[in-house]
This record gives sequence, structure tokens and C-alpha cells, in this order.
Amino acid sequence: MEKLNDKEQLVYDFIADAARRGGVSPSVRDISGALGIKSTATVFSYINRLREKGYIEKDGSKSRALRLTVPASGSAADFIRVPYVDACAGGYFADAAALTSLENIAGYIDFPTGGRRYERSSLLAVTAPRDCPDVMIARGDRVVIEKNAADSAEVYLALEGGEVYFTRERRLAAVGAVVAVLRYS
Repeated sequence: MEKLNDKEQLVYDFIADAARRGGVSPSVRDISGALGIKSTATVFSYINRLREKGYIEKDGSKSRALRLTVPASGSAADFIRVPYVDACAGGYFADAAALTSLENIAGYIDFPTGGRRYERSSLLAVTAPRDCPDVMIARGDRVVIEKNAADSAEVYLALEGGEVYFTRERRLAAVGAVVAVLRYS
């Protein structure tokens, strides 16, 4: 793989840091502002060079769709691609199968695993549809859950009346255990 120059490395590191913090790709303006690059065209050129060199992938049809192909630490095991469901967009989820069905997947995030091993199919990220102050989850947070997790978790995602909520109580309606809360400001 071709080595990055100093500026390309700065842009790559910024994108990688955003992935570590929350899985959402930064916008061109985010990169421009954070790195003091005055022209968004210059940022686009760096992104294109990173893509051409194989460090990132970009979905041209979506904004904020940069994905690392080489994680910053150099180990692909540090990140796992997790599907997410936007429960804020409304919708009725009759059961866990409906919540996790392919038609409800809004996209994917690169979730930093912190070295822990997960089965790829066991994780799901859900955008919290409302504030749940008793479990420290705010509306809009992306909450990563491990489906069918053991009874020892502190917080669970559950369904009641077709709506998503988070609770400390393990109930029959529990879909999975909360693994991480990704907050975006």
C-alpha cells in the first residue's frame, strides 16, 4: 500500500479518530474546519487520494459515507461493521425480528471493539427514539446492542407496544444488552 504524505495522514487520522469516537464519518466541512483547510475542494482531493491509495472507501451516493479500509491501529480486528436502525424515524416494530430485518437497516457504522471479540451478526446499533435519563441514554444516541445477550448486562434494549426503549430490567421483551452508547454532538 502506498505511503501517505503528511497532509493525507492528517486527514486520514481525523477520519479514523471520528470512527473511534462514534462510528460516523466526518463531513468535508468537519475535516476542513478541524484541520484548518480553507477549501473544501482541497479536502475532496485528499479524500480522493486516500481512496485511490486504498485507505478509505466512499459511497458516492451518500454524505458522511467514508469508511476506513485500513483501521488506524493497523488491525482490522479493532473495528466491526455494525448495521443500524433509526428508531427516531418512527415505525412500529412488532418483535425483535422486525427490528432487525434488512428493510429497517438505515446504514452501517464502524464500531470500535476495544479488542473484544464479537460475532458480526450479534451486534446492532439503534438510534434512541427518546431520552431515557434513568439509563443515561439521550434521544439520537446510537446504542450498540448485543442481541440475545446474557442476563448480566446493566442496560437492555426492549420492545413494548412496538416501540423501542431502554431499561435496567431484563424482560421477556428484551432484544439485547447494551454494549456501548455512541453520542454525537
